[in-house]
Amino acid sequence: MTFATDDVMRIGEVTFFGGAGNEGFFIDAEGFEGWEDAPDVRFEDTDRPNSHGSFDALSYYNARLLTVSGICLASSPEELGSYGAKLRSALTGQIRTLVDYQGVTSYSDGRLASQVKFRTEVPGRIARYQFSLRFPNPRRFGPFQQFASAADGRWTAYHRGNFGASPLIDVTGNCPSYTIGGPDSTVYKVNAPVSSSQPHQIDLGTGLLSIAGSVVFGKAIQADTWVVAPGQQVPHRITPDGTGTTVNAVMTVRDTYI
Repeated sequence: MTFATDDVMRIGEVTFFGGAGNEGFFIDAEGFEGWEDAPDVRFEDTDRPNSHGSFDALSYYNARLLTVSGICLASSPEELGSYGAKLRSALTGQIRTLVDYQGVTSYSDGRLASQVKFRTEVPGRIARYQFSLRFPNPRRFGPFQQFASAADGRWTAYHRGNFGASPLIDVTGNCPSYTIGGPDSTVYKVNAPVSSSQPHQIDLGTGLLSIAGSVVFGKAIQADTWVVAPGQQVPHRITPDGTGTTVNAVMTVRDTYI
């Protein structure tokens, strides 16, 4: 993939630019591989005995591997040495990589997957660098949208990515229990009271329920999980139990890419 003049990558306090300039980190036109493309897939292939082909099997994406290379330009030997130190410092621990590429902003969290190379080409002025990052979760995430339930408990959610997005649902109100209906007859039913001091949050990526900020177990008596599919308007509904009760939901959905 080609990293163009308007494209930018940020890791901590270090910014990498496309194109050319006078000072800083610049990514080679062909020095940015693995961000936009989907990762390799894995599956278990079992041959059909005494027959053609193999049995159908689910496939899953592997971790994402990003390789970055380019040049670093500096105005003095001291500046060049400082750039090298900043690069190595930014590439430690868990690394959030934020990329503006071809008009789409997305991020992912990963760790260093190779040696950090920073080699001087012109003493005091130019160095070449290269490194690789591994993202265990192959998804990339963009901006989020929020969707609030209407008076009848219904709302519709969507996102602008190209892969299924796992939402968060914040639930407030005053009721002893409630049920949320999702796509394809999925249900998340909670048998625990909601109040101003006991708001709920449901993570549909993990199926976990939090009450007043703490994860609780045994209160979700049916805990289906689902995703908001890309390119679709996905309907939902929340229904409180009991008479004279109220319940409200706000769903947060991030643009999700693969």
